[in-house]
Amino acid sequence: MLKDGRRTGDGRKAGRTLRKGDFRVSSPEEIADGTEVPTAESALKRPIRTCIATRRRHTDSELLRVVVRRTGDDISVVPDPNRSMPGRGAWLTPTLDAWEIAEKRRAFGRALKVSMTVDADPVRTYLAKIGDPVERSSGGAGSEINRKT
Repeated sequence: MLKDGRRTGDGRKAGRTLRKGDFRVSSPEEIADGTEVPTAESALKRPIRTCIATRRRHTDSELLRVVVRRTGDDISVVPDPNRSMPGRGAWLTPTLDAWEIAEKRRAFGRALKVSMTVDADPVRTYLAKIGDPVERSSGGAGSEINRKT
């Protein structure tokens, strides 16, 4: 609000600085490669998460949440498709390519803040069972994931 009690035209209070999560400004590279970039309006409707493998930002409904499951001395990463399991979660693009990248980079342990080696095979099994959503929707074209190693 302004000092005289009027609101600014965009609904924000006068003098409030924009915070990191208020809206997303996309880079020219993301637009050039055909990636659908969430607009400021759509970003406010759905939370934006970053894939631990591809480092691309998507709405939470486009990513698979994974969590750590401890059974005795074993630590494994399990899928959480309903996003309801307790504990720290990480987000992964639901493709086998993304799983391979995350496994190669040891991204599961780092994102979930686990100091030991984790078994991510339950996630791979789940992804193999549901199939590649990109292949199902595009008739087998496969996904284009930039591999940064």
